[in-house]
Amino acid sequence: MGLEESKTGDDLNEAEYSAAGEILTKLALANPSLLDNYITIVKSTTSLPVKVAIGASVKHFFENDSFVDAHSHRLGLLLELSSVEGFLFESNLTLKQIGVNNLLFVTHKKPLVALPLVSKAIPTILEGELTQKKEYVKVLKIGPFKHKIDDALNFRRSLYELVYTLITSLEDNPTLLTLGHIDWSAVFTQFVTRSFRDDQTITFTSLLTLLKIVTLKPTIFTDSGVLEKFIASSNKLLNKKLKEDAPKQDVAKREDTNNAVLRCLKKMDLLVQKGVLKMDREGETQWRDFIKELRQKHSKFDNEE
Repeated sequence: MGLEESKTGDDLNEAEYSAAGEILTKLALANPSLLDNYITIVKSTTSLPVKVAIGASVKHFFENDSFVDAHSHRLGLLLELSSVEGFLFESNLTLKQIGVNNLLFVTHKKPLVALPLVSKAIPTILEGELTQKKEYVKVLKIGPFKHKIDDALNFRRSLYELVYTLITSLEDNPTLLTLGHIDWSAVFTQFVTRSFRDDQTITFTSLLTLLKIVTLKPTIFTDSGVLEKFIASSNKLLNKKLKEDAPKQDVAKREDTNNAVLRCLKKMDLLVQKGVLKMDREGETQWRDFIKELRQKHSKFDNEE
């Protein structure tokens, strides 16, 4: 089925819409006035395949530094329309994935362009995009067994990667911090609350991001409720029990997750000991008691690096 024949976009595969996006990019590179057409179309079209094709073109534009410099305003608008406006928060997963992919790529390539858009998107992402939604979950029957397939897993994982990439860009260029207005305490708390109950790969990405956040904002545990929620969520994850007859694969995954959490906590504890990660007196007492209990329950804590 060709791109123009698809009615809903659900039957499009990535190779098709990526190829269509590349063609649209090449046409506009040769004739930049087409950018205005793309902007007008993506604003008004009700055709999902057309939106998908234009959205898929954006990443390719930002691979060309000279073209971006020459047409920064129009490309910035096209990026906004194909990410936070009409893509990222739509119900169609193809649009959602293209939206986050565009932000991810541009955050890496041109963080100055992406930062305002990511800052704008984060509150809505935290509010409703990090949880598993039943409309994206399919149940497949294989013999007597039922298996759940979460079609939105890659999308959620990309959202965590987006914040990780953003912080990495801020580390490389601290002056960008003044351009973004992000509530890092809200990001930290929602990441802990959501990711610790999600797929293992998401938990791993979140743990790496949490370490970056406490370095970016070393006073984060002095904000109301942040430390308490982090300790409670960490304990809940570490103390989660599997069924006695759980498959060996699940047991191994649980052990890997616990080890990753312990590594994260140990690194945070080192930051506390060095005076880098700040807490008030009550927080210091909570943290010491928490770490003491970890050492008693988990002998691996002092072995993790």
